[in-house]
Amino acid sequence: ADQTVQSSDLFQTMDTVDLDGNSVDSSTFSNYKITLVNVWNVGCKPCIEELGILDQLNKEFEEQGGAVRGLYNGFTPATDLTSEEREEIAEILKAEGAEYPQWLPSQKMLDTDIFQQWDAFPGTFIVDSQGNILDKLDGDNDYEGWKQVMENALRQVNENE
Repeated sequence: ADQTVQSSDLFQTMDTVDLDGNSVDSSTFSNYKITLVNVWNVGCKPCIEELGILDQLNKEFEEQGGAVRGLYNGFTPATDLTSEEREEIAEILKAEGAEYPQWLPSQKMLDTDIFQQWDAFPGTFIVDSQGNILDKLDGDNDYEGWKQVMENALRQVNENE
């Protein structure tokens, strides 16, 4: 794995908002052993096609301490997202049956090396309860694939406890 990703405090210092404008910070990670943070965009068809799968996994893994969160990356900070863009995102989520929380990046997050060098969607971070990035996975996945990712990440965290 890329060291710049590993050492980044992207999520440890997170202070941003969700799609509805509610504030979200790094303390959210402490509610779960692992959180999959899936970075997506409306222009990415594979991203949209896996939203329903990710929603299902968010529900299924809750009791085991696993969560899924969306991070919408339109390359602009949350403050600059237009109401039209917000509406489009909300409509897509509704159409795909994705009810899990969706975050927007702050300018500070977009300024990190990870986002400055962002080149492909979707990208998914595996984040532990402290906000450390355990891994970053590029590309989409199917239900079985993401299920395996979550099981492996939980196993890793549980073994290190």
